[in-house]
Amino acid sequence: IRHVDTAAEYGTEGGVARAVRNSGIPRAEIFVNIKVAGESADELRNVISDVRRSWGDGPIDCLMLHRAPAAPEMLEQVWAVLEEEVRAGRARYLGASNLTSAQLEALTFDGRLQSLW
Repeated sequence: IRHVDTAAEYGTEGGVARAVRNSGIPRAEIFVNIKVAGESADELRNVISDVRRSWGDGPIDCLMLHRAPAAPEMLEQVWAVLEEEVRAGRARYLGASNLTSAQLEALTFDGRLQSLW
């Protein structure tokens, strides 16, 4: 398995995307996991738009919420943006990083998308 894990907050998106493109390995053979974060739905959409400029038009294998927004009431709205990416075919899977078990439960029991964890 070839796996690349990066995050928009690291500021390395462009370089990592170029390295994958220039590797000579077909993109379909590399699982790309990209962590994104935003304090609001609009901010997260902007972050994802920036990520897409680096990675191009193909779907991202796993789009992962890097951290919960500071305002707890924004978590579901931010997560809904990630779900939009899956429904639109721009991401295959969703993930979460640095969330508490209570935050994960809030996201897994609302019935919008089946969770994989």
